Amino acid sequence: WKRKWLVIGFGILVLATTHVITKRQKRVYEAVSQIVIDLNAPQYLPRGGTEVVSLGLGAGWNTREFLETQYRIIRSRLVVAMVVERLGLDKDEDFLGITEIDDAERRQRKLNQLDAVGILLARIIVEPSMESRVVRLKVTDHDPKRAMLIANALAQAYADQNVDRKVS
Repeated sequence: WKRKWLVIGFGILVLATTHVITKRQKRVYEAVSQIVIDLNAPQYLPRGGTEVVSLGLGAGWNTREFLETQYRIIRSRLVVAMVVERLGLDKDEDFLGITEIDDAERRQRKLNQLDAVGILLARIIVEPSMESRVVRLKVTDHDPKRAMLIANALAQAYADQNVDRKVS
């Protein structure tokens, strides 16, 4: 009997400890934005204008290679830096995780050392949908509104980067 009660007591202790640890953890939310990667790039120049750079599927590319390249562009430091700049994430102490530092001088030193682009890159997942050109851009954050803003800004930054590259 003692052994049985010891096992039951140990089980209750494990459950209680797990419950307390789980309740203390910050919640993590996931926001998703979907984009379609077109194999034939849209025409940005007026009718009759000559395309200098084709962003779509051109000679020498196969579809898989082209799509893999686009996934890498989405997760590139250039595109993610656009998101960080647009949303001011490099100055957002909550996003950077330094709100717990009470000393203002220490907090500023830490702020100067952090790489907001690297932090955001770690929170982004590019998930292609099988058998389609739809791509899900997943962003995790402990603030659901910020996760949504980042996911939408990432999709917009990718589109803007494509237009900028074509226009330049």
